[in-house]
Parts: sequence; C-alpha cells; structure tokens
Amino acid sequence: MADITQASATEFPSAAPPAGWLARAAGLVAVGLALLSAMVTFLVLANLTPILPTDGVVRALLWVNAGTILFLIAVIGREFWRVFQARRRGRAGSRLHIRIVALFSVIAAVPAILMAVVASITVDRLSPATIALRALGRKNP
Repeated sequence: MADITQASATEFPSAAPPAGWLARAAGLVAVGLALLSAMVTFLVLANLTPILPTDGVVRALLWVNAGTILFLIAVIGREFWRVFQARRRGRAGSRLHIRIVALFSVIAAVPAILMAVVASITVDRLSPATIALRALGRKNP
C-alpha cells in the first residue's frame, strides 16, 4: 500500500493558476484597451459625443492610442521571444508552431493589405472628381 508521500504531483490538482496565465491576461487586456481607445477616438472625432475634438483632446487621444499600440507591441514581442527561445532550446513542436503562426499571419495580413490598397485607389480616383464637381456647383451623379 502506498502512502501520500509516494504520490506524484499530477495526482493532486493544484489551486494555483496555470502557467502563462499572466501573459494571456495581458494579451486580453491589451486587445480590450486597443479596441476601447479606437472606439472612443472614432466617436470623438466623428462628433458623436459631447466632447468636442479640440486640439488638446485629439492629442490626448493620440497619446492614448500610441500607448495601447506600444502595449500591444510589447505583448506580441514577448510571445515572439518565448517562441524563439523554445526553438533555440529545441522544444518539441516549436518549428511547427512557428510555421503555423507565420501562415496565419500571412492569411490575416493579405486581405487587410488588399483592402487598404483598393480603398486608397478608390479614394484617390474619386476625390478629384468630387472636388471638381463641387467647385462647379454640380451634384455628384
């Protein structure tokens, strides 16, 4: 018969949070703050709030947005560093992890880049025509 001293640590569940919970929480907080600051900035700049978009308010919003961007970069950089260290140590699955992350990064970035290119071309082609029509006193067709 075995006594309690011979039991392994896996047999007794721990009340401690799982490893890496702080990094995951920081990532969730960073994304939440970024979304919140972007939404507030949009609402203020679109005059949808009682706060007028004065020079000081716009600068404050830009500083808040810059702070959230730096926080996001720090969280992403830390995760990148952890994956890089795992690969250097030869951990199982680290090369596959890097390949999967790279694949999903490309899948996420390509549509965003294409939309930005199409939007800039559309705005570039429509803006001069709209300005010329307004200057002549005509309405858009």
